[in-house]
Amino acid sequence: MILWTRVTTEADAVDVEWKVGRDPELRDVVSNGTVSADSASDHTVHVDVQGLTPGTTYHYGFSTLHERSPVGRTRTLPVPDSDHLKIAMVSCARYDTGYFNG
Repeated sequence: MILWTRVTTEADAVDVEWKVGRDPELRDVVSNGTVSADSASDHTVHVDVQGLTPGTTYHYGFSTLHERSPVGRTRTLPVPDSDHLKIAMVSCARYDTGYFNG
């Protein structure tokens, strides 16, 4: 699973903590860590979370600068021998400033 976020800050770099858990409150944490968001990457971070169970729903969140993101929800791909797979894609859009195509 790839987690992605962007931090809005004037600082050159900030540490971003991330958590992946089995519950929306992120109490049953299965993976976590810290990554740096710096100005060279426009303060974006990408985390490649490994070792998750196939076909399982997980919740995730970020925190930095004494702020917490809303908790997100995702599901890992089914086991490799599954007969079907559905994929959905979302992307950012702010129609008053233009289109942001994926």
